[in-house]
Amino acid sequence: MKRLITIHCATIWVLLIASVLAADGGKPNSSASARTGRSASDFLTPDGRFDLNAVRTSGYQGPLDLKGVKGVDVTADAVTSLPATGLSNAVDDLQNVAMPSFTLVLSGDLTSDRGDGGAWGDYNNDGQLEVLVRGGADSHGVPRQFIYQHMGDGRFIRVDSLYGVNGQKSLWLDFDNDGLLDVFTLSFEYPCRLHRNNGNGTFSDVTTYAGLDTVGKQSWGAAFADYDVDGDVDIFVANHARDAGNRNALYSNNGDGTFTKVVGNATESDIDNSEGSSFADYDNDGWPDLFVANYGTENGLFHNNGNGTFTRIHGVSVVGAPWATGCAWGDYNNDGYLDLAVITLTEDALYRNNGDGTFDQVVASPVVSEYSSSRGCSWGDLDNDGDLDLIISNGYPLLGPNMLFANDGHGMFTKITTGVLASAGGVSGGTTMADYDRDGDLDLLSSSGFGLLCCDTSLAAYPTNRLFQNDGNGNAWIVIRCIGKQANRQAIGARIRVHARINDSTRWQTREICSTTGSSAQNSSYAHFGLGDASIIDTAIVIWPSLDRTSDTLLGVAVNQLLVVEEGIPTDISEHEYATLPATIVLEQNYPNPFNPTTTIAYSIPTRAHVTIGIFNLLGHQVRTLIDEMKSAGKYKIEWEGTDANGHSVSTGVYLYRLTAGDYVETRKMVLLK
Repeated sequence: MKRLITIHCATIWVLLIASVLAADGGKPNSSASARTGRSASDFLTPDGRFDLNAVRTSGYQGPLDLKGVKGVDVTADAVTSLPATGLSNAVDDLQNVAMPSFTLVLSGDLTSDRGDGGAWGDYNNDGQLEVLVRGGADSHGVPRQFIYQHMGDGRFIRVDSLYGVNGQKSLWLDFDNDGLLDVFTLSFEYPCRLHRNNGNGTFSDVTTYAGLDTVGKQSWGAAFADYDVDGDVDIFVANHARDAGNRNALYSNNGDGTFTKVVGNATESDIDNSEGSSFADYDNDGWPDLFVANYGTENGLFHNNGNGTFTRIHGVSVVGAPWATGCAWGDYNNDGYLDLAVITLTEDALYRNNGDGTFDQVVASPVVSEYSSSRGCSWGDLDNDGDLDLIISNGYPLLGPNMLFANDGHGMFTKITTGVLASAGGVSGGTTMADYDRDGDLDLLSSSGFGLLCCDTSLAAYPTNRLFQNDGNGNAWIVIRCIGKQANRQAIGARIRVHARINDSTRWQTREICSTTGSSAQNSSYAHFGLGDASIIDTAIVIWPSLDRTSDTLLGVAVNQLLVVEEGIPTDISEHEYATLPATIVLEQNYPNPFNPTTTIAYSIPTRAHVTIGIFNLLGHQVRTLIDEMKSAGKYKIEWEGTDANGHSVSTGVYLYRLTAGDYVETRKMVLLK
């Protein structure tokens, strides 16, 4: 499997000159120098990536137009012959990323206590996000799982709703689809417990009734998803297996408040020392897959076969990170496929999803070059600029504070070394994200990691929990809360896509509602998007985790709001017209792309015009006319279901779609993949 280095566009000219001179002994190539001003599009791989080797092969040495190229991916073997200084300069010459400042919150019980884990959720439906943290034991040795209730003024007050519950970490889930968040508690020494939310601020232990009283000890992690897409949330438990009787386990939700252990599934086939785990649909087939971080053995990537079974995938890069403790899924390069960060006790790993079931390991990035003892990680757009940043929690005090890596929008990361996030050191058991103060930017909770250091159980070894309030930077945003109807109520597994023009460039962003992050912690389940200077969201799509993959599409969505989307229920946003008229003619990239069998084409016109949209094959033959009529100024969408003018399905391949509006003509490519 080839590994991937992602290099900022601004450095490519330096690399091109260095590579050509290195390959050619420093002598100019007369035939190549006669050609000037070529475009980066002349040197693309079949899948559309920039190919440095193609430049070398051509002998070209002139200027290279990189306008519109937002990221340049170069395989590791393509840069091995470059001078060491050239590669070093390329990695160091990064866009100067402006990360907003954070304020360390000192008031309230949350930041005066020590704890482990961290899970955000609104358990009492008061509109405020609460935090669930393990708080160790009291002076009598009684364990505590504390809920910290947000008072609406920035303070979190301790609520003893789960006093006496043995466990290491607790997580929210709505297992009975009643709209109330229940609690699942992991334990090293005791069986896991399930507590049902009674709706009055109290919880009842329903472990035995639910059929979960046989869940083994040494449970270090859990993840939730509707793996069989039947409308309710199932449970996966990751164990430190010491024998065959304590394997990882998958429990299927029966829909009546009980669970059945799934026997003979690939997810329990191996005896691994498993820690963090997380479900996500990495291949976009509508079925949640599973990654399991294993401590000292090969990690587990389990592909959901869509029939209630999983297949363990071997021979891919993501299973190779040693001594893994957790993971986080996120589309950091905005290509519509979820990438994967894996944290370990040595060097962390970052894997870019190729969209074909494989991953490339990123080998030149600050994310993977820092030595740490990582216990948590989370993706989130902390500066609201339209791409995901990454924070990694350090579980050993001598290795420094948590690490924040800012995404420059071109697939490259910069480690932030100033500010309170970089200076607030100490052990951390996990860092999670939520917009708890509802101002549109993501805040951070770093739990103290109490109990992580087996070599030192004194309180002095651990700081208190740290809450970092994001001071913001004025960029636009939207937060989308999804409520399932046919899908599970919590909308775990829902895919949310947002399209907007940011900094004069249109882009799609993708989020999936994942149940866990890092080493069994939970971010807010509300989907947060940074939108930079966008004034409106052209399109927002929620694809629900249901068998028929139903979706709700919203057009002309206002920025800077919390938007609640209930499955199948129209909002007060028009689904037919945008809120504002466009300034220019725009033909958007179709979505999804590749597609099978239906795709959507969006376009806009600023004035009334005769509009035609035609579909052509690569030979130039017209396959279908989608539109041929007068249209008023506005923004429109039309679907193509992959058929010709006679209604017959067309074959797999690349097709062109062409917009003609008056004298304006624009053509784009799309791929039908069956």
